Amino acid sequence: MSSVSVEYAKKYKIPLMLVVCAVWAITPILRRSMVERITETKQDKNSAVQVVLLILGVSYVLVLGSQFCMSNGPGSYATFLSHTALLRTDGLVLLSVSSSLTVLSNLVLTALLLQHNPGTIMAMLNGLTNFATYALGTVAFGSGVTCQGLLALLLIGAGIYLLNKEKETP
Repeated sequence: MSSVSVEYAKKYKIPLMLVVCAVWAITPILRRSMVERITETKQDKNSAVQVVLLILGVSYVLVLGSQFCMSNGPGSYATFLSHTALLRTDGLVLLSVSSSLTVLSNLVLTALLLQHNPGTIMAMLNGLTNFATYALGTVAFGSGVTCQGLLALLLIGAGIYLLNKEKETP
């Protein structure tokens, strides 16, 4: 990452975070709408899988296109391959596992979005992700548990519990 983009991210932290949040908030709704639209016309049980694979395929094309543009020319593909070669065998295994988990999580997410309110599902998943990230990050980086961290986990857990109970209430 260039120093210009790092400085830009420091200067515009809150607006950039709001953009990311907006994208994360609308993407599940768009995903569900795409699957519902395809299912209406096609009546195919594999529609959700096809939409997920289509989204991931387009994403990968955009990634490769971005890599090409960032390197300013035809040498970008060679640069991309040379960076991939730097991963070594263990890195390529991790890349494969990570990519497989990404596809799997997208399939599961799409199934959840089709069965439940996207707003509730995404809020619960974000809460669970925050909970897990804090817990794993604390263990992995040895920063230690703090009172504020425990209080935050308690509040996140309470929020997830309340969102989950919402559906059970008549």
